[in-house]
Amino acid sequence: MTLRRAPLVAVLAVVSLLAAGCGLRGGEEATTGVGVTDKACKNTPNKDNGCIYLGIISDLTSGPFAALAVPITDAQKAFWKRVNDDGGIGGYDIDVTTYVRDNKYNPETHKQVFDEIEGKVLGLAQTLGSPTTAAIIKDLRAKKVVSAPASWTSAWAFEDVIVESGTNYCFESMNSVDYAADDLSAKSVLAVHYAGDYGDDAAAGAKLAAEARGLTFEAVETPPGQDNQAAAIKAVVSKKPDVVILTAGPTDAAVVIGQAAASGYKGTFIGTSPTWNPALLESAAADAFKALYKQSGPWAPFDADTP
Repeated sequence: MTLRRAPLVAVLAVVSLLAAGCGLRGGEEATTGVGVTDKACKNTPNKDNGCIYLGIISDLTSGPFAALAVPITDAQKAFWKRVNDDGGIGGYDIDVTTYVRDNKYNPETHKQVFDEIEGKVLGLAQTLGSPTTAAIIKDLRAKKVVSAPASWTSAWAFEDVIVESGTNYCFESMNSVDYAADDLSAKSVLAVHYAGDYGDDAAAGAKLAAEARGLTFEAVETPPGQDNQAAAIKAVVSKKPDVVILTAGPTDAAVVIGQAAASGYKGTFIGTSPTWNPALLESAAADAFKALYKQSGPWAPFDADTP
């Protein structure tokens, strides 16, 4: 019997929660179905295993998060290669290379490539971006396609088909404002952010936290694009907030922070998690980052002393 999506085995469910959001569509147990075959994956060491195909839709070329998305995608490929090299999961190997698609961080493109691969994959190991994933959320619900977003909007808390990981942007920014008040003695906060479920979510959290802590708060929306940051830079330099909660892409962050520093801004930037990329320390804005920038994130560092 062939079903759309149902659990494979318990260990697959556990691994999927950690890394891929994998599970069959529809009813009870099944050994084949959409994205699941009893034939071996290509280039697998386990010729007797079946194959589970997971899709990846990410910003791989020209969008504002390509510098982050490419290593994220490479890391997922490396993870599943190790799983396959260790024998796979419950008699299956995982293929995350056949159905990789570029969304260019464009919701329409994201929807288009999802429609192309939806009938061929069990789930999405990665769907990058809040507004892009929002463009397919109705389809994910209707077809029960379990997906792991490379985004942390608080909207995902209400979606059964979304496998969340870490703190959402709203809470992350609240934590950043608390840090700014407690450790930096900040009195004023400016949120510089993209529009949509990414930037608006972070700005909303920063606003709530600033009001709760008695800090002054303002927000400036900025569009993606290195040539589009003049208004944001002007706001930072003219308003001189103690702390800027910056929710953008890495290349735009380099422009905002580098030019604000060059114009005399002396406060602190705290970047929401997707704002950062280590390559920024090799950019023309490296000195500004070292002097003014702090990074928040959805998880504690690997070496953190946590329960």
